[in-house]
Amino acid sequence: PTPTFTHLIVSNNAMGARSVHLADFDRDGDPDLAVASRVDNTIALYLNTAIHRSALLESQRVVNTYSQARSVATADIDGDGRMDVLSTANNIVAWHRNLGGSPPNFESFVIDASYQGGRWVTSGDLDGDGDVDIIAADRTTHRIVRYENLLRQTGSVSFRPLVVAGDAMRVRDVNVADLDNDGDLDLYSATDGDNTVAWYENVNGSGATWTKHIVTRSVLYPRSTFAADLDGDGWLDLMSASAEDDSVTIFRQTAPRVFTPETIYNRADGAQFIYADDIDGDTDKDIIVSSELDNTISWFANRPGLRFERFVVSDTAYGVHAAITGDMDADGDKDIIAAVEYSDQIIWYENGGGFYPTWTPHLITPFTDVAHSVFVSDIDADGDLDVLSASRGDGKIAWYENRGGQFGFAQTQSRGAAGTQRALLDTVFYHRGRVGDPPMALQALTLRFQNQQGALLTAQQATDLFNALLVYVDNGDGVFNPGSDNLIARTTAFPLNAGVMTIDAPGISTTPGNAARYFVVADQRNLTCSLDTLAVTVLTNRRTAVDLAAGRPLLGEFMRNLNDNGDPNQGRKPEIVINEIMADNKSAFVDPEEPLEYPDWFELYNASSFYVDMGGMYLTDDATNLRKYRIPDGVTIAPYGYLVFIADGEPEQGPLHVSFNLSKDGETLVLYDVDTRGNQAIDQWTFESMEADQSYGRSPVNASTWVQLDAPTPGKYNQPMTATDFVFLPAVSTLNACY
Repeated sequence: PTPTFTHLIVSNNAMGARSVHLADFDRDGDPDLAVASRVDNTIALYLNTAIHRSALLESQRVVNTYSQARSVATADIDGDGRMDVLSTANNIVAWHRNLGGSPPNFESFVIDASYQGGRWVTSGDLDGDGDVDIIAADRTTHRIVRYENLLRQTGSVSFRPLVVAGDAMRVRDVNVADLDNDGDLDLYSATDGDNTVAWYENVNGSGATWTKHIVTRSVLYPRSTFAADLDGDGWLDLMSASAEDDSVTIFRQTAPRVFTPETIYNRADGAQFIYADDIDGDTDKDIIVSSELDNTISWFANRPGLRFERFVVSDTAYGVHAAITGDMDADGDKDIIAAVEYSDQIIWYENGGGFYPTWTPHLITPFTDVAHSVFVSDIDADGDLDVLSASRGDGKIAWYENRGGQFGFAQTQSRGAAGTQRALLDTVFYHRGRVGDPPMALQALTLRFQNQQGALLTAQQATDLFNALLVYVDNGDGVFNPGSDNLIARTTAFPLNAGVMTIDAPGISTTPGNAARYFVVADQRNLTCSLDTLAVTVLTNRRTAVDLAAGRPLLGEFMRNLNDNGDPNQGRKPEIVINEIMADNKSAFVDPEEPLEYPDWFELYNASSFYVDMGGMYLTDDATNLRKYRIPDGVTIAPYGYLVFIADGEPEQGPLHVSFNLSKDGETLVLYDVDTRGNQAIDQWTFESMEADQSYGRSPVNASTWVQLDAPTPGKYNQPMTATDFVFLPAVSTLNACY
């Protein structure tokens, strides 16, 4: 697309302005300006006071699945300016072309299907021809392979394989760097079959001839390596994490091609992964280590004299497999992103800043079965970092879009009332900036109105329901009270378009780290109509909130840009959970289509107040085949309702009969989202072996806990015990919605 530009005067007092330079002078994550002006003999610094933004990563988008996916990376392979995804799995190396879009789609190509133990993938321009080559490691065949990208030679992407090494014994990783400072990229790796760290010299810069150099053969079971200039001498040093001796070892390049080892720590139990970056903002490279057996992510501060001081980021990262860095929230310091294998999680740890930073964990997803690899990159080209993962158990290559913003909001349906006024929505707006940022204020509320079935309200229906819509600022007690809350907007016009309208509502000034609560209220016209099933949703856009210092519109969380509507439901997974499973049904539940049959079954529950269209979602018991059973179009689940699926392998019997059976010996059941939402895992549960007519379900006391139920309850509320008596409750009349 053709770029557009907005004219903004930074200063009109730079007399005889001569030159301008851009840099992050105050290290807060955004660029500032330095200006020299000759008439007044001045060099001036203009600090960027824009409000900082948050990081928000929660929706998993599946790129593809392969058996035992191990590694993921990104690079612009086809030269179109978009970051493509690279991956290895047990038997393949793949390139996933980024087709663009918001969010982007991908087209997958298997580059090599001859692997027997695919372990690692990375990229770099090894022959200096201007396009990016791919490098991968096969642990079983001991090979490091370079795939020359022939884009420049042929005009299209194709690959020519070249074996760099065939004796990399049980190779664990392969990475790219110019280790000998000759201007071309070399390779280096860890091989645990011979306890070796080695580097491979790119002899003439063509990527065709390689010479292997041994760095060490004395680290026990090296799991990973990394290169960085630790001592600031202009030459890259190497480092390794080795599991059997629990050691973190650095190899200083004390002379060209001469690496001197030093163990800086030998109590990293099951040292798994090593990485380097500037964690404390002092411009030198610190070291980040993941140790699997003590569940610890630690960082080693690089102090003067190449002395390392150890700090713990987390000691509850159970079986952590990898941890890397990236400035996820664009605040100028490096956060840590981890693949936590034993708990199947991807987590980012927010760096609190300073010389001794504190760390705040944020769960990205709990649905990466045996999380193995993690990577950061701006996949959607929107200026912030997204996260990618490879998980071995379910074979997923997935990415997580960063939809953070300068302000955030939370909303709940409100039921407070006073006379004819009925609160419809309780919404809180949060200033996501940092101390020193300007204040913000609400400017307008864009609202979407729909009924319980999801049908959008029309202007006529709104006129029939409301005398007016009002917006109040909460007085601080969190409860709607028109006598004490401040009225900031009132409208008697309801120009709904596709259920959406905007109300100008100048709100109160809110400073960084603080929030303001607002109530959207209806002055009800028809009191016989219940508003309990009317849902109101805030959609953020460029009109929603403003920077009070500069008057600029602010980017809200879930907005992809200022021209986007930030729908909090767009791309987020539906509130559907797997609620109960019976994997060996002998006599507990009869097949409604075949009265003499007793098939396995499982139950889904809709935890939301809306009907959810499940058509196009997928159910599977095969981690590498997420599309095993596509739920047919037209299948919906009612608000707070249950849906029982029959696992008999006979989908021809009806839309609730899936194409697979459950295993009484135990397996994993997964519900995946529709293609347009990236096939994110909506819910999954791994169960152990089950006895005949035994069901497991979510506890009615704690829904996050699964328990054995005394009696199966297909299509009903889970009960942890068998009922021995009954209480008959009075009938409740159906609400009259009138819309």
